[in-house]
Amino acid sequence: MTQLTLIFSKTVQDDGLIQTVDGTQLHKVLEIGTSEVTKWCKRAIVAAQLVEGEDYILSTTNLSSGNINNLAHTYHFTMDAAKEISTMTRSEIGKQVRRYLISVEKEYQAIVEAERLQLANNLKNLVSTGSLSNQAVDKQYYPASEIKNILNLKTGTKVINAVSDYYMVRTIEVGVRTYIHLTDFIKAWDMLKAESELKTVHCKCTYQHTLTGLVFEA
Repeated sequence: MTQLTLIFSKTVQDDGLIQTVDGTQLHKVLEIGTSEVTKWCKRAIVAAQLVEGEDYILSTTNLSSGNINNLAHTYHFTMDAAKEISTMTRSEIGKQVRRYLISVEKEYQAIVEAERLQLANNLKNLVSTGSLSNQAVDKQYYPASEIKNILNLKTGTKVINAVSDYYMVRTIEVGVRTYIHLTDFIKAWDMLKAESELKTVHCKCTYQHTLTGLVFEA
């Protein structure tokens, strides 16, 4: 069985960024060889009564050449939706994919928990040295400039704010300042890098986000 490609993607759910499965890879691993990917995804969505923004995310890429519009659609299914679709195939390969997704989900949750513990320890160390307040550790919300320093980012705070807006990172307003949720931002930053291309701008190696054109240093 071909291994699935798992990605992070944005969602309108309250819990921020979640793990999803690329519909093209799901179509391949389930060995659906007689149906075009996009049509199969649409039929699966209807059959399983999936809701956009909750069970799947649709991304569109413009592959236009000249004056001809050529839009490519990619469906990103949540783990629960992917398991439901796999079960609906009523095949042995569908059962194997479902079991595989369950095992991957467990491993992912263990990794996330380990990362949270490591992050908490790092933040506590910063507090002990007087770099951050205890209130900031409890809520995990920081101004863009502090996030830049914590993660040792080379880019400016304007880029950090733009990334937070685009990937719907949780924020709170305190007076005239915006505080950004650090754990959400780390996931968003990883996805930004994954969706960007390496560029050379002014003799510097930078990245450019393929969807927004945002240029940043990583």
